[in-house]
Amino acid sequence: HTSKVSVPDDLVVRQHLTRAQDALEQGDAPRAIRTWQDILDRLSGKVVESHRAARMGTETDAVIDGDRFQGVRDRVMELIRALPGQGLLQYRKMMEPKARRLLADGIAKEDEGLLRECARRYLLTDSGRGAHFALIDLLIEHGRFEEARVAAKRLRHNLTAAELAGPIGIQILARE
Repeated sequence: HTSKVSVPDDLVVRQHLTRAQDALEQGDAPRAIRTWQDILDRLSGKVVESHRAARMGTETDAVIDGDRFQGVRDRVMELIRALPGQGLLQYRKMMEPKARRLLADGIAKEDEGLLRECARRYLLTDSGRGAHFALIDLLIEHGRFEEARVAAKRLRHNLTAAELAGPIGIQILARE
């Protein structure tokens, strides 16, 4: 029995991911970082195949048992975290100024949308995490406790075990 489910194969996402990989292979980490950030900015709601099950015959286009997909956002953050050497630090240095401005604007205006945008686009920066905490606090202040709990859980899901063992893990627990 073959599934009739299909997952849109987004050519733009595949091209961006390939472009970033090519940049890395050419030793141009800043270009790869900019390409990945473009994906986070514009295409983070898409999915990509993370595992393709073995195919037989004409089962090339349909999703079959064993296929696995993941959100583009999660995949790109994995790739950024996996950059060799000081790659993650380089990402943070490149993106922190933009994230800081967006966070400051969101806090100054108490704008939930701007805080969500900063947290979504720049989670791997200090300001992106700050935006997530500011969003959680704003939700709590407005009595939206379940949404705040879910936002804290989402943040926890996106951190590494080492990060959760540090001060940021305690801050998340205090808000859950």
